[in-house]
Amino acid sequence: MPVDSASALQWLSDHSRETARFYSTLELLAWDQRTMLAPAGHDWRGEQMAALMGLVQCRQQDPARGERLDLLEAADDLSAEEAAAVFHWRREYDRAVKVPPELTRAKVIATTKAEMVWQQARPANAWQMLEPLLEEVVRLKKEEAACLAAPDQLPYDVLLDEFEPGETAARLDPLFDELAAGLRPILDAILGSSRRLCERPLAGAYPVPAQQQLNRAVCEALGFSFESGRLDVSAHPFSCAPGPRDHRITTRHCESNFLESLYGVLHEAGHSLYMIGLPEAHWGTPLGSYISLGVHESQSRLWENMVGRSLGFCRWLAPLAKETLPGLNGLTPEKLWRSVNVVAPSLIRTEADEVTYCLHVILRFRLETALMDGRLEVRDLPEAWDAGMEELLGIRPDCPANGVMQDMHWPAGAIGYFPTYALGTIYAAQFYAAAMADLGGERAMDARMAAGEFSPLLSWLQERVHRHGMRYMPRDLVRQATDQELSPRFLLEHLTRRHHDVHGI
Repeated sequence: MPVDSASALQWLSDHSRETARFYSTLELLAWDQRTMLAPAGHDWRGEQMAALMGLVQCRQQDPARGERLDLLEAADDLSAEEAAAVFHWRREYDRAVKVPPELTRAKVIATTKAEMVWQQARPANAWQMLEPLLEEVVRLKKEEAACLAAPDQLPYDVLLDEFEPGETAARLDPLFDELAAGLRPILDAILGSSRRLCERPLAGAYPVPAQQQLNRAVCEALGFSFESGRLDVSAHPFSCAPGPRDHRITTRHCESNFLESLYGVLHEAGHSLYMIGLPEAHWGTPLGSYISLGVHESQSRLWENMVGRSLGFCRWLAPLAKETLPGLNGLTPEKLWRSVNVVAPSLIRTEADEVTYCLHVILRFRLETALMDGRLEVRDLPEAWDAGMEELLGIRPDCPANGVMQDMHWPAGAIGYFPTYALGTIYAAQFYAAAMADLGGERAMDARMAAGEFSPLLSWLQERVHRHGMRYMPRDLVRQATDQELSPRFLLEHLTRRHHDVHGI
């Protein structure tokens, strides 16, 4: 047992890095499962992942970690960065020791199977195939929450805290209610505008190889390097980083709409740029890790929306798209800009426009909080989903595949994840507003986008957000980076400003 802080910190850092190497192998197996694995291999993949997760959990539960954390928490000679690392190691350790290994194994096997069945059931519109497996996942997540909850802590808050440290449903409810109330008049004004486009005007025939070429060019322009990165295809776009110089993103292609694939790539590249910007010297420790999925999502939403749907970006993208894709000879930057800013209530979250997207997320937040506190059962999800869509967006799904079955998150056990999408969008608008102020204002930023000069913005994000790792909690990081308390005001102002230009509202 070490007798000083320095040796305890070194031991924990070394132990954390070794554990991260095991966890990175889990990420690689998950990437393979979603991109390359043959259907018959999913059951065995679940066994592999459960075995590895067992090793990871054993390391996370190591009593020697607890002894060193006890020593460091009593020390008075830690720097702010070291104290932050100890805080997050303690959170991780406490979560690990409270969940029995057999529950972890059961959860991994159940979620692996449920995700595999989801991939088959959604195209078949077969809710009855997924329902019993989802019931088992929810049961196990409730059991996990019961193991982890403090005496006064709600089960949902336990799960939310894993993805967004420090957040609670009680803090999110008023934030999301304010956001939903602010979005409604913007949406109504757009829907009533005489300048509104009802559908994207760029439908055509776009071969997948040409889309892939365009997607790679855009990735590289933003700062994503294919020396240490990959771009592949999956049923649901995602990103992962199995190692400090191994960054993988995926998309899916629609041959009649190249924007679906391209904006999926912009989103996932934003995630990877965040991972690339984390301090490599601290990889595997809290100071080299992302602080939350909300902050992670802020980086993807910023590049996808604040940058990708700006007129400046469209001025840069339009000539590149015309050069790469057939059938776009008459494309102008203004036509592209209007096409990527079409606003219309729609069924699918991942295809939602910038104005309605967060309403999709708020629906999921409300449903999963009800699932966890017993107000809603899995069997009642389809009807509750359809009713919530009608309330928030004024439309009802035509089938479960386009409603409750559209996301992989709940089958994968990621209950508590969805709020991070709306939080990330709020963070993104606040980060972008601060970056514009520091980089010369909106016109200067738009001119940079038109010239393909993305590095000043990326450098600002690296300095204000990426390099801090987990030093600051999410809301503290937003305050540190922007000198403002977290508020949906920046997002609502951004949307009002943009759609004043696009739709004349």
